[in-house]
Amino acid sequence: MPAEPTSLETPSDSPEKTPGVSAEPRSPEPLPEPPPAVPGPDGWTNWRAQRAGVPGAGAVEFAGYTDAQLLEDQVDLGPCRLLNTIGFAARRAGQVPLSLVLRVEWHAAADPRERSREETDTATWHGGGLDDELAALVSLALGIRLQSGGRIREFDPDGDVRGRPVHFDHVPPYLPPPRRAPLLPTITGPARLVEASGRLVGYPLLTAAQANALVKAARAWQEAVWIADADPRQAWLRLVSALEAAAQAWAGGPARSPEERLLIARPRLAKRLTRDATPEVHRFVAKDLVGIFKATEKFIDFTMAHLPDPPATRPPEGFRLDWARMAENLELVYAWRSRDLHGGTPIPVPMCEPPHQLNGHPAPIEVPLGLATWTGSATWTNADIPMLLHTFAYITRGTLLNWLMATTTRATTETAEPA
Repeated sequence: MPAEPTSLETPSDSPEKTPGVSAEPRSPEPLPEPPPAVPGPDGWTNWRAQRAGVPGAGAVEFAGYTDAQLLEDQVDLGPCRLLNTIGFAARRAGQVPLSLVLRVEWHAAADPRERSREETDTATWHGGGLDDELAALVSLALGIRLQSGGRIREFDPDGDVRGRPVHFDHVPPYLPPPRRAPLLPTITGPARLVEASGRLVGYPLLTAAQANALVKAARAWQEAVWIADADPRQAWLRLVSALEAAAQAWAGGPARSPEERLLIARPRLAKRLTRDATPEVHRFVAKDLVGIFKATEKFIDFTMAHLPDPPATRPPEGFRLDWARMAENLELVYAWRSRDLHGGTPIPVPMCEPPHQLNGHPAPIEVPLGLATWTGSATWTNADIPMLLHTFAYITRGTLLNWLMATTTRATTETAEPA
């Protein structure tokens, strides 16, 4: 009788290497450092502990629910292993299957912080636990809907090596079906698990503040794409929040005069002042409004600095978003977001419509149709409704992944440089 395995790394669990992208973190070597002044997310802390050589102390498996078709059997993300259950094959209308198991081996010590009763602390709080953090990051990396349903198996170092099934906090999430056509036509994949490894390999290289910002942004993305078909208005708000969350940890952006800030945040007003007002009045108005526009400026600057290229497959001219005018498009998006949050005026209905698929073209349209749209008592002209939800979801995801890549590439370069 063969000996019992003494580790979670059983022969059947050993991942096959996929050409082109390693299943393990690739660079650089772990750097011992004192605990950060600001704590990081649990998954980030655990990954850094694994890289630093802290031995494992048990493991847990979480149930991942997605309506996406997942390719490849399994892949490792540091101390987390993604296991494909092939749940897509059993999918039914209106249901979301348990298609992915997230197995996490725990390396980090218990949270050593003293809990204060006198000061609120939300530095690492993203609205969930370790499983929600990891599911959100994988959702962002793969561009799919993915939610954790909670833990389903625990591995005690002193218990059964096969683990113990648990169900006390397992709640399968509900995914509302589309009311009409899907608003995010590519969200169901197919998606290759190995791409999550390649895109998230630099996660433990972030600072604690950057990791917290990324997880909060990923959680907002995750929530947005999950509810998009049922509540596109809220999906828009969550996508804007995703970019704002990451922008808070970004130190870039040029210094600008008040007039330049006004031109970015309110281009129509700035052009009107340039045409009709004296330079003194123009400057007075710009300086008076500069504080209001800083949030808009940060949102636009961050997105423009990490803007993804246009999609590889696009609809015909006339149905595409003008990438050359992206700053103006983003200003309109942010203005509608602010009107919704602060004035109760909902995101325009045309921006919440499913994209049309033109005959003979594989890509859906990127912008609302027509010169204007009427709904009830409201009218929106085409010039004021810049893009559809799936287009902005593409921009949001690409921007966040580009920021992650740029940040971790810089961290890798700085680490590799001799002292």
